[in-house]
Amino acid sequence: MITKPITALLPIHKKINFYKFKKSVNSVIYKQSIIPKEFIFIIDGPIDKKINEYIKFLKKKIKYTHIQILKYTTNRGLGIVLKNGVIKAKYDLILRCDSDDFSKKNRVKLLYEFHLNNKHVSVIDSAMSEKIGNERRSRFIDNKKKNSLNFFKFRNAINHPTVLMKKKDILDVGNYENVPFFEDYYLWIKLKKKNFIFAGISKTLVNTKIDFNFYERRSGKKYLKYYISFLKKCLKIKFISKFEFYLLITVRSLIILNNNKLINYFYNKFMRTSI
Repeated sequence: MITKPITALLPIHKKINFYKFKKSVNSVIYKQSIIPKEFIFIIDGPIDKKINEYIKFLKKKIKYTHIQILKYTTNRGLGIVLKNGVIKAKYDLILRCDSDDFSKKNRVKLLYEFHLNNKHVSVIDSAMSEKIGNERRSRFIDNKKKNSLNFFKFRNAINHPTVLMKKKDILDVGNYENVPFFEDYYLWIKLKKKNFIFAGISKTLVNTKIDFNFYERRSGKKYLKYYISFLKKCLKIKFISKFEFYLLITVRSLIILNNNKLINYFYNKFMRTSI
C-alpha cells in the first residue's frame, strides 16, 4: 500500500447517512492508488451509532495509515471543527473531504502529482460531478478565473470537496473561521487577498448526489442572514467595497428569497454544465 505525507480531514455531523458515509470513506481509505498517511475524523456532535462503530472498526483494522479521531459532544459548527482539524494535522498537505461524496480511484494520486510539479500552488481542486435526479452536471472553474480577485467577489471558484491544500498557507491567513455556509469560501478569499495561488485539474475526481433540499438550504431569510454576515466579514478585511457589499446583497436577495425552482434553475443554468 503506497502512502504519502497527506492528512485527510473528514468532518461528520448528525445528518450524515451511514451508507453514504461508508462509501465516501472507503473511496479514500481503500480504493485510492495513493493513500493519505493520516486520517482525521472530526465528529461534530452526536452522530449515527453505526458511523461511530465503523470509525472504531477502521481505527482497529487499518495499519497502513494513522487514524485520529476528534470528537465533540455538542455541535460546534463546520468552521470551528475544520480549524481544529487543520491545527491537528501532522502533514502540510491536507486533503479536504466531505463525508457524503465519492472520490474516484486516482483522486489523491493526481492531486499529489500536480502538487509535486506545482509547489507554488496553495490550493488544488478538480472538477466534480453532481447528480440531480436523473441528470448529472459538472462544476469546474478555469485557472484564470480561480486567480481573479473580481471573480471571487461574485462566485466561489473552488470545489471544496475536491481540494488538496497546504497547511502552512492556511495557517498564514488565520485558518478556518465560523462563517456558516461559507467556511471554505471565506478561507479562499483570505488566501486570495494575500495573493496565494490556486489551480485545478479539469478531470472529474469527485462525485456527489444533490437532492432538492440542497436548494432549500440555500434560500430563505435565514440563509440571507448568513450571506450578509459573510459579506460583512469580506467588507471588514477590505476584500469588497461598500458599493460591492450593497450590490451583492441586492442581487443575491432576488435569488435567495425566491422559490426553490428558480434557485435550482439559476444554479444549473449559470453555475453548472450538463454531462
